[in-house]
Amino acid sequence: MIASKQLDRSRGTNYYDRVMRYYEHVVKDDITIAVAQTDVKGDRMLRPHQQEDPDLYVHIVGRESDGIIVRGAKVHTTQSIAANELIVLPYRNMVKEDADYAVAFATPVNAKGIILIPRPLREVEINMLGDEFPMGKTNVEVETLTIFDNVKVPNDRVFLAGEYDFAAPYGLTFALYHRFTAISYRAALADIILGYAKLFAEYNDVETASHIRRDIVDIITYKEYLVSSAIASAEKCIKDPNTGICIPNPIYTNVGKLTANAKYLDAVKDMIDVAGGLLADIPSTSELSNPTEERYMVKYLAGKRGTDPRVRIRLFQVAREFLSALGALLSVGMIHAEGSIEASVIELYRSYNYDISKTAALYNADLAKIDDVKKLLEWW
Repeated sequence: MIASKQLDRSRGTNYYDRVMRYYEHVVKDDITIAVAQTDVKGDRMLRPHQQEDPDLYVHIVGRESDGIIVRGAKVHTTQSIAANELIVLPYRNMVKEDADYAVAFATPVNAKGIILIPRPLREVEINMLGDEFPMGKTNVEVETLTIFDNVKVPNDRVFLAGEYDFAAPYGLTFALYHRFTAISYRAALADIILGYAKLFAEYNDVETASHIRRDIVDIITYKEYLVSSAIASAEKCIKDPNTGICIPNPIYTNVGKLTANAKYLDAVKDMIDVAGGLLADIPSTSELSNPTEERYMVKYLAGKRGTDPRVRIRLFQVAREFLSALGALLSVGMIHAEGSIEASVIELYRSYNYDISKTAALYNADLAKIDDVKKLLEWW
């Protein structure tokens, strides 16, 4: 809505009306949508039009009176196989030679020419080993390599078609909202990590150890940094003048997202440190169904006096699933999903307003007046 309105005001096009009609269709018919944005990219040092294979970014290969034909592939398309439709967005800024790659549209997932190749659901497959992997049974997302093999898109579902200088507003505005959702859900994920760490500290009776307290406080800091960033992003939002839609504050959003990416594995490390080596070597909870093994496990895997060994065993098992069956998904996802570390660095450096800081430094050096500082602070 935001980017198409900007484009229409600049070029006299009618993309916003198409977007709003599609929006009404989504609301009325309760359509589930997956987003396909990340192109496979090929040689990362080359622009779309410079690639040896032109299909390494999704692009327009034909224009007809009633629509366009697109070809190429996207990756990391989350929940595509469970969605009704796809919204396709540009991945990056474009130059004039990339015009055919500046394309945004919506399409049914089962449209002719769309091919979905999913990643293996190892988290689900491992559940066949027993009941000690509860998270993978209900909380696994699937991502696909999403191929567009000469897919026809009707005009009313085309939201950008060659206006290369608007590829960035379409792509980056979505990325900003995506990062805002990231710091919000990652705060909840950090809560789970914190809960495991605190429970392990209690069941192992190591709460008074100074290094354990530091581990737990590190996780608290990580979690609350994300919470604070999410709140600040919303409270200091920017209202788009053309649509009245509120946009998350890009600075607080990217600061939070950068922290979420860069510090996630530190939080996991802290949880592992608190838990101890049994996180890797705990016997299966299925052994508890055998009276002989149960007797030994309850006796020898007991923790703090007065706690239930079965609960302690279960905590180790589920936390191990968190690190093993879900580990690759979560670890890679927390570093790369919703934009990589470098993406947040680039956006922060590019969009940050340095005027207040520079003026404050100049004032500190007697090279600026206090009124200059006050004026900038009023703006902030």
